[in-house]
Amino acid sequence: MITVAVITGSLMVGESVRATLVQRVEERLGDTETILFSRYAFFDKTLADMADFEGWARAALISNGFISEGGRLIPVMVWGMDNQDIPSGGARLNPALASELSLANESAIVLRLPATGLIPTGSLFVTDNYTTSARLTYKGVQAVAEGGNMNLKNEQTLPFNVFINYTELASLLEVEGKINLLLSPAHLSEESIASIWSPSQSGLKWRTRG
Repeated sequence: MITVAVITGSLMVGESVRATLVQRVEERLGDTETILFSRYAFFDKTLADMADFEGWARAALISNGFISEGGRLIPVMVWGMDNQDIPSGGARLNPALASELSLANESAIVLRLPATGLIPTGSLFVTDNYTTSARLTYKGVQAVAEGGNMNLKNEQTLPFNVFINYTELASLLEVEGKINLLLSPAHLSEESIASIWSPSQSGLKWRTRG
């Protein structure tokens, strides 16, 4: 009986762990099947309107950043998405970050971002590490069910996410009309993606000498 109890207990723990892992994956990615992401470059936002994505794709601009609070800098991931009802100048936080900061509604948030624009970090043209700051107003919590815990990193810890208006984030980063992340609930093969991508999507142009 003791052996049976131990085995049963182990199975229950195993099922619980698996259920937790599945839940975390769903929180991180939702119904996403295909991800296009570029860490150091950008592509045109119109890519989300291509027929292959059937109007389902979510275009986003994401960036590392910091929130300045009480003399400390808290690392955060900043999400600029245009399908969120977030007014210009406003910001929503995921539950983990909201709990960490304990802000009252309409409190001020000081957000610091890299400011390299369309020139990739590490480029020969970038000689200093510039930053840009934005003073935002706290507009409440982005619930987990609303994608508050979105995370591209394969980690078990909960992310600290800040959600702001896409247009505002693009302006702060000086990359208007550009995105670096595309999420689609449809499964797309490499061949399908290659067929719709062109150099112009990344701002590249062919020039012939002579």
